Order: sequence, then structure tokens, then C-alpha cells
Amino acid sequence: MTDLHLSVNEFGNARTHLDLGRMVSDSLGVRINAAVEHQDSHINKVSGPRQFLSGAMVWKPTSDTTVDLDVEYEKRSRRFQPGLALTTSGELPPMPDSKTFLGQDWAQFETEATTVEARLEHRLNPDWKVSLQANHFDMTRKNDWFGFGDIDGTTGDVATVMFWGSDDKYKSSSARLMAQGTLDTGSVKHRLAFGYDWAYSYFDWSKAVWNGDIGDTNLFNPVPLPPPAAGNSGGMSETVRSGVFIQDVLALGEKWDLHLGGRHATLDQQTDGYKKSTFTPSAALVFKPLANLSAYVSYVEGLEQGGMAPTGTTNANQVMGPLVSKQWETGLKGEVGLLNWEASLFQLSKAAEYTSATNTYVQSGDQQHQGVELSLSGKVSREVTLYGGLMWLDAKLKETGDAATNGKRPPGVAEQRAVLTAEYAPAALSGWTFMANWTHTGKRAVNSTNTAFAPAYDLFGVGLRHQRKVAGHDTTFRLSVDNLFGKRYWANVADDFLIAGAPRTVWASMSVKF
Repeated sequence: MTDLHLSVNEFGNARTHLDLGRMVSDSLGVRINAAVEHQDSHINKVSGPRQFLSGAMVWKPTSDTTVDLDVEYEKRSRRFQPGLALTTSGELPPMPDSKTFLGQDWAQFETEATTVEARLEHRLNPDWKVSLQANHFDMTRKNDWFGFGDIDGTTGDVATVMFWGSDDKYKSSSARLMAQGTLDTGSVKHRLAFGYDWAYSYFDWSKAVWNGDIGDTNLFNPVPLPPPAAGNSGGMSETVRSGVFIQDVLALGEKWDLHLGGRHATLDQQTDGYKKSTFTPSAALVFKPLANLSAYVSYVEGLEQGGMAPTGTTNANQVMGPLVSKQWETGLKGEVGLLNWEASLFQLSKAAEYTSATNTYVQSGDQQHQGVELSLSGKVSREVTLYGGLMWLDAKLKETGDAATNGKRPPGVAEQRAVLTAEYAPAALSGWTFMANWTHTGKRAVNSTNTAFAPAYDLFGVGLRHQRKVAGHDTTFRLSVDNLFGKRYWANVADDFLIAGAPRTVWASMSVKF
């Protein structure tokens, strides 16, 4: 195959993407993806180049053996819009004009990354196979970041502009050896998978500079500021994760499946002296009363790395200790005609991490999420296709030991999220498809004490797609409008951190198959 994709938006973002695939022989296939992009946005001066190249190979030296190799390279550079904090009175900051760049011309965000992944799979017999997979990722990044403090909510004056600049180096490697197969024990059929995995990550930001106040500016009339001197305010982090695992799916007759599994894992944060080994189980029971209906209940635990204290806190860059997450879920899945639907209840809990009232990043108490999730996808008629989802989430910080945060909502977590996309392909207009979408995001806390919330918002979009032959080639034209009514909203919300969303944006693209 040979596919060429071209896209552009009204702000000047332009991308060209080539997807090329060939069978070199009966046993060897290759695929190459290449893209160049001029990144541009609605914000003045937030632009820059991007290049991407990847190659994939699938080789079958024998009928029982498969070798996969993937290599990916990406380089990009652009400025980024700084996030905002709450005002000196603890309220939401005024939202600047969507085109106003609040950063500095000399600041950049540049990344260069390479990923290599290889996989070997060999089938021992009709029932069993073994596989070995390895991955390596290498990235360098120039990261110039600004934070605004002491914001006057009336005038837009910013009395404190914080700067964090670093030349980051990040490396990670992983490997997994696994066996998969089936066997019978009496009337019970087993689908087994077991193995060993290992992962290593290294993050170096030692060549960093932190300056708590490089000057002052204004949200409506930004002020040019000189770059600070170089420094060594950073550090490094090194983590090794390893473990053994097993998973067994037991077929208990035609209607019942029992999933049992477990992992014994060790997480060693070598730089910070944290090390934890634990066994994390998983289990699920699935009941299929009808061919198009299933019910399930599941429980799973996981060991994960703790977070890092953000810049500006009293313990900036400190890595928190490993933590264990626990999740219960029960639900139904079914089909009605060509429409698939799901409904589930879930509860997730893990150690809470947040910035305390003393501006210290802590791991204290629990963060518990309880929710309901509904989704559907598929055709409601020959001409109409729907994709939708709804989630209601009750999230709380518990047992924090601090009355100011106990029982409060974690920052940045919305109580409701909904999305609905409809596609209409009228039979009378062959090759034409008309689309509309809606997303809803509920209000989100902007700090762990819940004294300020970013309001809920709704976004609407429309689009069309037309497929036809052009000079004998299958060609697809697309036109879409995001944020149709130009809603102003806070897109990203975290602990004392907000970034405004994009305005109405028109996109156009064309894809050609050669």
C-alpha cells in the first residue's frame, strides 16, 4: 500500500504524512511511515517544526517463527504557553485573549526521541508458543517552563514569574519472556500465560536552573524578560522494576469463565532509596447467559511508581515512594443488532499525592474513585453510526490527616464526562458522510482544599467526509470544525495550574491511496 495524507488548519498548522507498505517476499514485509509538520497554533509564537520517521519489519523465517522489528524517530521543537495559577485572593485568574503568548521568545521545548522494539515468537506446537520482547527508548529534551504567581485578578498583573529550565535525558529499557498455551484438566479448559518481565528507567535533569522570580509581567500585555543564568538545580532518578506473573482463564462450561492471575513485582527507586516488593493478585468472573450478553465482576491490584514533587513546592523534584492501587469493577456488555453497549460500576483506590497547605508535595491518605461508566458504539441504522460514552465519578481524598483536604475532591478530576459522536452517510449521496460531536466536562477542583473550581463546559464540533476516485486513485477529503461556538474554557486543570482551551478551529485534509 501507499497512502499520502495532507492536512492543514486555519492557524497555519500543516502536516504531510506518507505511509508505505510492501511485501518484499512471501516471508518478509516492511512498512515505512514518514511525516513532516509545521506546528502552529492559535497562540502567537507557539509554533515550530516536527519530523517523524518509523520503519517496521515482519519476517517469518519458518511457518512457526515470527520476528517483528520496529524503529521510530521523532524530533520536534516549539514554544509552549505557560499555565496559570490562582490569584492572590484564591480565585480563578482572568483568561487572557486566546492569541496572546505569555511566555518568552528565548524559551523553547525541544525533544528528540528514538524507540527500538523487537519481538520473537515461536510456536512449539498447536497449543503452546513462547515469545521474547525487548524495547529501548532514548530521549533528550530542552524544557523551558514558566509558572505565574501572585496574580492580580483585576488588572492581570503577575508579580512573580517563576522559571524552570532543564536539558533532560531520559532512557528506558524493558524485556519480557512469556509462554502462552492451553490445556485441559478434566472438563475444565485452561488458557495460560506466564513469564518474567524487567524494566529500567533513567531520568537526568541535573543541568537545570530554577529561579523563583525572574521578573513580573501582565496577562493582557506580556513583558519581555531576560533569560536567567545557567545552573545546576536538578537531579536524577533511576528505577528498576522486575517481576514474575501468571494468568489463567478457566472455561467452566459454556457460560462461565474464571480469570485468575497474580504478579510478584519489585520496584526499586535506586536514587531515592525506595524499594518495595509485593504480590498483586487479579481475578474476574464472567457469565454469558446469552450469545450477545455477558456480565462480569473483577478485582485487580497493581504496583506503581510514586509521583514527583512539582517545581515550586518546598520539596521540588522529590520522588514519592512506590504505591499499590486496588480496583473493583462489575458490569454488563451486550449487542443489540449492530450496536455494542457497556455499563459498569468501579472503585479505584491508591495513596493520595497532592500539594499540602504548607506548599509541600506529600503522599498522605487515600485517593478513592467510585464511578459509573456507560458506552455505546455501532450502527443504529444503515445510514447512522453512533459512538458515545458517559462517566460519573465520585472522587475523594480520604484519611489525609488534614481537615483542609480530608473528604475533598482531587485536583483536576471532573465529576462528569460525556462524549457523543454521530455519523450520517445518506444512501442517496454516495461517498458522503456528515459528522457531529459533543463533549461535556464537569467542574474540576483547582487545589486540594477545593476553594476554587474550574467551571463545567460543553464543546461541539461538525465535519464532513467525501470519498471518490481522483485520477483512478481512492481519495478522501475531510473538513471539520472544532469548538464550533468558540467556547472559552479551561482545558487542563491540575493543582493550582490552569491552561485555557483552543478557540474555534477549522481543519481540512486529503488522503490518497496509490
